Amino acid sequence: GLYEVPFVVDMESVISCVIFQVRDESCCINNCHSVSLPGWRGFCEPHCLGEYPDRSDVVDRRGATRLSAVHVDDILRLLEETVEVVQATLVSRQPEELHQLSGSYRLDARADSVAVAGLVEAGLSVLSEESGFTSSHNQSNTHIAVIDPVDGSTNAARGVPFYACSICVVDEVGPWISTVANLANGDQYRAVRGSGATLNGAPISVGASPPLANSILAINGTSLPPGGPRQARMLGSAALELCLVAAGRLDGYVSLDVDGHGVWDYLGALLVLHEAGGVAADVQGRELVTMEHRHRRTICAASSQALLDELLEWQ
Repeated sequence: GLYEVPFVVDMESVISCVIFQVRDESCCINNCHSVSLPGWRGFCEPHCLGEYPDRSDVVDRRGATRLSAVHVDDILRLLEETVEVVQATLVSRQPEELHQLSGSYRLDARADSVAVAGLVEAGLSVLSEESGFTSSHNQSNTHIAVIDPVDGSTNAARGVPFYACSICVVDEVGPWISTVANLANGDQYRAVRGSGATLNGAPISVGASPPLANSILAINGTSLPPGGPRQARMLGSAALELCLVAAGRLDGYVSLDVDGHGVWDYLGALLVLHEAGGVAADVQGRELVTMEHRHRRTICAASSQALLDELLEWQ
């Protein structure tokens, strides 16, 4: 038979030359090489067609639209408009929408409805916590918006000013463009793959990374194992907490709630963190990028690989 041998070249531009890294890659060759490049190691789930379940609502990557077909500014504008719609929904919420319904709040369902409708109308498919996967009306556009309209809905319901709208647009390579907006104070974190991350338009980067014993972490959970950080914060919005790590205001983030997060909880902030120089991983070594609604992850993030290694061992 005929065997296909993948040949992968990584390119990293520097000031006066170009560095090439050449190696063998053992996987199928249908659009999956990019997921294990050094900058994305542990960050993207393999996009090999055979690894997606046989479901009609999963995008066939063979017909993926090229990046040049959709302009970054158009996507950013759409995400900003979506945030505004969600914000308006929260402002006009009724008292009964602050009550929980089947593990979530009524305000979650209302915000999800208006946000998903706008994104689908604009030509994107959508993956969200409340409504699952919704296919785009535009069959030629295979970009997927992963959205949590209100991350931190308990904070929103109780008047704690720390909750966000998180949206990440994923293309055939992986996370491409994201916005995480603090709906309480208007702060907006943005990231575009390969172009860095910003807070309210100003570039951000992770801070100097201390050892675990001197670190200040955000924690998702109810109790801390011994031998942990100097201080911990439990703030109630994974998206915003990860963005605080990206902006250098916290050193790391640890979820002590095993498999407590869906991809919509963290993906937008994960791109912000990555573009700001941070790193993240699932404690069980699973890929963090998944388009499966049923998948859950236990995420750790840090301002450096050294601190992340300590967090994974401590957790």
